[in-house]
Amino acid sequence: MQNVWRPGAGRLVSQLRTSGLIVMLIAKPGEADRIYGLALSADDYLTKPFSPRKLVLRVHAVRRRSVLAQ
Repeated sequence: MQNVWRPGAGRLVSQLRTSGLIVMLIAKPGEADRIYGLALSADDYLTKPFSPRKLVLRVHAVRRRSVLAQ
């Protein structure tokens, strides 16, 4: 887990991208923050608070979409 709302966030996300899929956990509920996260190449996002079950289901959905896209 990393805080991407800091300088150099784009570089950090690029480095993470090489190791797999990215699901952002966002404390800020605003649309601009969601757009920012997706613009950084996140595969999906969840706004806090969220249930652990919802996180697991979203990760499974991202993995499923990734496999279908290949």
